[in-house]
Amino acid sequence: MRTFDLFNNRDFGKEWDNNTLHNLGIEANQITNIKYGVISALLMSASAVVLQLIHYNQAVMLSLLTVPFLAWAISSSIREHNRKSYGRKLDHFEGMLAGIATTVTSISLFAIYLTWYFTINPRENPFFSPLMSACAVSVAGTAVGIVISFIATEYQKEFN
Repeated sequence: MRTFDLFNNRDFGKEWDNNTLHNLGIEANQITNIKYGVISALLMSASAVVLQLIHYNQAVMLSLLTVPFLAWAISSSIREHNRKSYGRKLDHFEGMLAGIATTVTSISLFAIYLTWYFTINPRENPFFSPLMSACAVSVAGTAVGIVISFIATEYQKEFN
């Protein structure tokens, strides 16, 4: 393997020619998890904006609205993993990992959004700091996501 020569700038442009997503270690399954996680986080953020626009400022509703979007994203991700398995049965561990990866992507992005939102609007959340709110949503969302991943994996194994 040839290394980059920093002082002579030898082959600087050619060293990155063969680096595709697959060569970098990012596989199609991981892209699927990221795709559904980002879509779910966008839907969660949009629902938070809609709640704010209709002046419904209940913090309980915000956490309850994450569950259907998260369940949709996890089940869609596991379904796509099952479809891409080319006829072999989806392994339980593989399905759980897909669901947890989708959960972590989705909940992390939503927690970043909540931190930003509560930093800009501190009167919306008088009880907790923005970072504490984001941590609470992260812990609760991850726990719910693990349960949903288990249920969705079992459903996909049995009925598909």
